[in-house]
Amino acid sequence: MIEVVKGLGEGEVVNFEFRNQLYLEFSVPLAVEASTKAIAMWGGSKDDITHVVGITCTGTIVPGIEFHVIEKLGLRPSTQRLSVSLMGCFGGCSGLKVASAIAAQNPSHRVLVVCCELCSLQCQVQKFDMDQLVASMLFGDGSGAIVVGAGLRGGETPKFEFLRSASSIIPNTLPLMGWELGMDGWKVTLSPQITKHLGDTICEFADSITESTLGRKVEYADMAWPIHPGGMAIIEAIEMACKLDSDVHTSSTRGVLKRVGNMSSGTVYFVLEDLVQRKTDKEFALMASFGPGLTTEGNLLRVCPAASSRN
Repeated sequence: MIEVVKGLGEGEVVNFEFRNQLYLEFSVPLAVEASTKAIAMWGGSKDDITHVVGITCTGTIVPGIEFHVIEKLGLRPSTQRLSVSLMGCFGGCSGLKVASAIAAQNPSHRVLVVCCELCSLQCQVQKFDMDQLVASMLFGDGSGAIVVGAGLRGGETPKFEFLRSASSIIPNTLPLMGWELGMDGWKVTLSPQITKHLGDTICEFADSITESTLGRKVEYADMAWPIHPGGMAIIEAIEMACKLDSDVHTSSTRGVLKRVGNMSSGTVYFVLEDLVQRKTDKEFALMASFGPGLTTEGNLLRVCPAASSRN
């Protein structure tokens, strides 16, 4: 994308149509690769996939990426599909929530959720703007996928049990984060106040989802915290608010941010994978992401033995 911008003459712009064509070209193979890895980690057969949920906020293609994944992976023509679009960084949490609801309908359902974001395609570099500069430094490209089902079958290796979802709009924060579509693509708004608002509200959010699910408050230190790596300031604000240990509770989030950055919706799936590899000793995991609104979206998970160091 940077090479394209370098070749522009003065006053020229990279229009939305051109950016979107690049999205179609590069997002599909990336989403197929992520889906293939997710199916292998799941341990089942691709022929058992009944639904595909596609998630993105950085490209607009019809049919969506879920259609192309079905086609490229050779899934059954009867595979049902759903697009979850323009949710921003909490799209991965939303996708898991939707997939869990579909899986609960029938124990035969196996739902492939795939997020694919090419944030660099929306890079705005021709005019100096602090929000665009920060976004260009913070956001990256990537695809994450996960398989969700109900009722264990032979060969499947579950890593987490989905318990409950929650969503909370933080009042009076609409202007703080958002994307505005123009002729030359998406322009992001990122206020420095985002960090404070997330730090001020995360404890109430955590208490609400645990108490409504388990009937009791779970001590913050007794949970794993696979949170979306929105940026180091956000991670540190949540650690401070909940008195979390960066080496114990948020090491997976920090590790993913360091390795691959913030890839919007699918990044939290990378955090879950890292948490599995580290084999947490916590029984519960609070998966949370933050996006336009300003909104916190989260899922309470139980860590399965295969993903845990607990005996």
